Amino acid sequence: MAVNKPEKPALNAFKPVKLKLDCGVLELRLFCEGDAEPLNGIFCNPSVNAGLLFEPCTLAESQRYFAEEAAKGRASVVAVLDGRVVGNISFRPCAGRSLHVTGFGIMFSPSVHGKGVASAALDAVFNHWRKAGFEIVRGDVFSSNARARAFYKKLGFEEVGVAPRVAKFTDGHYDDEVVIVKRL
Repeated sequence: MAVNKPEKPALNAFKPVKLKLDCGVLELRLFCEGDAEPLNGIFCNPSVNAGLLFEPCTLAESQRYFAEEAAKGRASVVAVLDGRVVGNISFRPCAGRSLHVTGFGIMFSPSVHGKGVASAALDAVFNHWRKAGFEIVRGDVFSSNARARAFYKKLGFEEVGVAPRVAKFTDGHYDDEVVIVKRL
């Protein structure tokens, strides 16, 4: 008896989306080379970077990172509000028996926090992923990041575990990562 092997969903098939929000028009599209500079500015913002696993980096390092991610078949959706890059949703499909799962990470400019931009962007991207064949999205968030944890809970994520002392900061303190999942 032949076993049907699931196919890896095509992440790079994301079609651009435009959404009218109270704060402006949000365009979601795949990353292009010119996005590295504004995204690096968001990444290096201290209030954003405090919630990310990696330390701030140079523009050249950001450009190299995005090129490497694209070469590995990992796509990034860029959020553009009224013509200005304000955020990014990256996703990393799992392999083997977990082809129905994708990992994800987000970062958005503090200028759009609390305005519904990230929620609208994630809703649209999750809808795309569901249609592409994904069933579960998983990520992680620092245990100390109460704002992000509340945000993800509002979006229907469940906290399913904790990886202790995953991040060590330059001042010597540690933080745990909380594993979050959402069924699409």
